Amino acid sequence: MAADVFLPLPGPAPDLLGGWRKVEPEFYKDPVAYTYRMFQRHGDMVGLIKTTDPRKMPPKVFALGVEMNERLTNTALFRPARAEFFAGLAKSPAADPVAVTDLVCMPKAALLMQASSELWLNRYGAELTRSASLAMDAWDRHRNGGAVDMMEALKPIVRRMTMQMVFGFEPEDEPGAIGPLLERIQSQAFLLDAGAVSGLFSSAGASTGEMRKASESALGMLQMLVKSAQFAVGQPVVVAALTEARGADGASLTDAELLQAIAGMYPAIERGTIATCAWAMLMISQNISVLSTLQEELSVVLQGNLIKASDLDRLPYLSGVVKETLRMFPPRALGARVLAEDGDLGAWHLPKGTIVIHSPYVTHRDSAVYDKPELFLPHRYQYHQPSVHEFVPLGDLAPAAPLVEHVSRLLIGAIYQRYRPSLLPNQTIQRRADVALEPAGPLAMFFVRDGMIFPVSAPRGAVTSMVEFGS
Repeated sequence: MAADVFLPLPGPAPDLLGGWRKVEPEFYKDPVAYTYRMFQRHGDMVGLIKTTDPRKMPPKVFALGVEMNERLTNTALFRPARAEFFAGLAKSPAADPVAVTDLVCMPKAALLMQASSELWLNRYGAELTRSASLAMDAWDRHRNGGAVDMMEALKPIVRRMTMQMVFGFEPEDEPGAIGPLLERIQSQAFLLDAGAVSGLFSSAGASTGEMRKASESALGMLQMLVKSAQFAVGQPVVVAALTEARGADGASLTDAELLQAIAGMYPAIERGTIATCAWAMLMISQNISVLSTLQEELSVVLQGNLIKASDLDRLPYLSGVVKETLRMFPPRALGARVLAEDGDLGAWHLPKGTIVIHSPYVTHRDSAVYDKPELFLPHRYQYHQPSVHEFVPLGDLAPAAPLVEHVSRLLIGAIYQRYRPSLLPNQTIQRRADVALEPAGPLAMFFVRDGMIFPVSAPRGAVTSMVEFGS
């Protein structure tokens, strides 16, 4: 049998002494930045380590850019790569259904999108509006000028809103324990989480026993929720939308599929919304013209009334602010697929088992798709409506993206109806990517009083390499 011949991929040269085993950890130190550098240097298809042997392919490759995003939607050729990265976790019967890293490859994935139809988004609105209003009332105590960590201030609000929208109950309710459990599990199951990656280079792995216990508990709670899902039918919650979803052939989600969908969507919505709102507040604090335009639109359209889901279509600039934040800081910065069989990707023939890493972060910074991609320009969506392959903020968790955008628009609208948050001076803003790409550590802000000049304080740290401030 003739040996396979593969067209060599561009990429970084292997270390002369350590080979790919020495170079690959460089990727894991900062996979978001590393992937972006490879795209800038080598283009859409890149080997993690360059190989010249026509009989061998790199163990991992990057497929970057819009064209590759479209090709990766072929679920017959590509499947989720979790098992290849987390073999120990994938062997656990309890962990596998709740450690969801890819909703797009789910059977009947199209049914998940019905939970974010216009009808359902409006149905979720009443309870979300009430929660946002109560949260803003509670924030009034910060009007005295004291600093507040917005990352911590956003978490309880977003958890309450996400719990209400997905399940229809409060965090204080007994089933509310499912939220923190799923968040913890998925932070470990995320493709490039630092703790999980350390397990790739050690025999023990990262807290496997604890993960299995948490997974067993979460799985038990989700199974009870799925069994009672029939009682949610007709209620304005995501569980009801998924239960009622039907395909053109009448197909619906099985209990197992419903469980996996909920397990994947809940943490993506919660952490994705926290990250989106935090990044949006940071970027608005750096752009006084954006702040002024946003608050003027909210004032003119809402006339002092509390923002509601039905108002969002009349607030195009607010929508642009949130969409631009999701572009610059996609909650799902990276994802991965594995080839189920030998196949072609672009000009390259790849062998079965090749792990293919893709990047919404790279797509959203491609100057061929977005003019001046390093600038925060909410008005760009008046002129450019990106395609589903050009705007992929949640990547493999795409069915949750419209829900993140919806909650973020309501919450950002509620905040800027009442407040002008400004960044505290001399802050270093780093980033991390576990469940979501988000600010690492505090985001200290204070509320500028009406009639006072709005101060713009530029941040330092990793965020300065992600965007260009002063647009």
